Amino acid sequence: MLSLLAGQQSLLYSAPPASFVFGIWVAGKAQQRLVLHGALVGVVATLIYVGIGRGQPEPIAYVVAHLLKVLGGAAGGFVALKRAGAPGIATVG
Repeated sequence: MLSLLAGQQSLLYSAPPASFVFGIWVAGKAQQRLVLHGALVGVVATLIYVGIGRGQPEPIAYVVAHLLKVLGGAAGGFVALKRAGAPGIATVG
């Protein structure tokens, strides 16, 4: 919808904030490793985008946007971690 209103390039700028929002949502449902779950949201978003592009070479701006998707998801997981008041490192046992 956003790309119809603002053009195709708007997706380059809207995906990292969307990863942040979805990172909060997904990590908020996780029991542990909330930052990891948030980062995985960004990884999945990147894989979807690369899959849609059929793995074609991309300009450096797109590579940076992929990195920002992962960082945005991880930041969302961190926010969810702070909201939950959970310890930063989960222990197994």
